[in-house]
Amino acid sequence: MAEMKVETHDKKGWRDKFLQRDLPVAYLLVRATMGFHMIAHGGVRLPILDQFAAETVKTYASVNLLGLYLFPGWLVTIICYAIPPVQVVIGILLTVGFKTRLASIAGSILMLVLMFGMVAQKNFGTAHLMWFYVLIFAVLGALNFADRYSLDAILKRPPKD
Repeated sequence: MAEMKVETHDKKGWRDKFLQRDLPVAYLLVRATMGFHMIAHGGVRLPILDQFAAETVKTYASVNLLGLYLFPGWLVTIICYAIPPVQVVIGILLTVGFKTRLASIAGSILMLVLMFGMVAQKNFGTAHLMWFYVLIFAVLGALNFADRYSLDAILKRPPKD
């Protein structure tokens, strides 16, 4: 007697629901949350850039890597003045979903710079936590095809006649 294979639910239907409905909503929530986080992270430092830069220069004054002092005050100051505005811009782009892939790449590069500084300071606990940011930026870049609720998606739609 031939055995009949019966499935309790439609596999294709499940995949379609996931890819067309659930993944885009999850992507939106991760993208927007990371965007708001980046806006807030940079935004709280914008009004105190001078203080932030001065404190950070002191922190890196004695840091060396392989016996080399790689963090002169002028370089740390430039980086400190750049980081908060870059965070805010990345955050705005992610929040509204404009140039999301580019913002994800920029966020990953920013994390690379910040992580280098943390490791050079021997602040391994913070450096380990930064991997969560790296992973989120990687997910946002890799799953960009799921971005349905964004300015990028609106701009890709063909015009209605």
